[in-house]
Amino acid sequence: AERLFAEMQAVGIEPNSISYNTMIGLYSAAGDPDKALEVFENACAAFSAETGILNKQMIYLAAMSATSRVGDYGRTRELFVKMYEQKVPPTNVHFNALMTACASAGEIATAQAIFDMMPGYGLRPRAEDWGILISCARFDLKRCLEIVAEMEKAGFAVTERVNSQ
Repeated sequence: AERLFAEMQAVGIEPNSISYNTMIGLYSAAGDPDKALEVFENACAAFSAETGILNKQMIYLAAMSATSRVGDYGRTRELFVKMYEQKVPPTNVHFNALMTACASAGEIATAQAIFDMMPGYGLRPRAEDWGILISCARFDLKRCLEIVAEMEKAGFAVTERVNSQ
């Protein structure tokens, strides 16, 4: 993929948001957030006034996913802040990436604060958001059960996937 991406540019084909997203995603899946962020920075430099909000949201999500997968909350948060400063509105998946960065260390306090911010951005937590919140609380059974009860109260069914969290 790297070779093809480089060849594409060498023959004068400018990468677009899809090709940038693909490369960021590949580096993310390979566990190489540094390379993913390098491509992300190139993508940001290539943004034009015509670049749509959705494309920007997806590029930021790809970069945030790369850092969150390795449990790097600091860099994931920096990307979120940069996105917000660039007037790119966050969606549920951006908040989910922030919480995912908290999961490996079981940072439930941070994850809960992130979760609680969502309504302030006009977002209603989805089942996936409740699920990652439970994952962040996995070292505290009592808190997990409280979250499940809150989830049910909010109208979400407890599924097998929730039970496996």
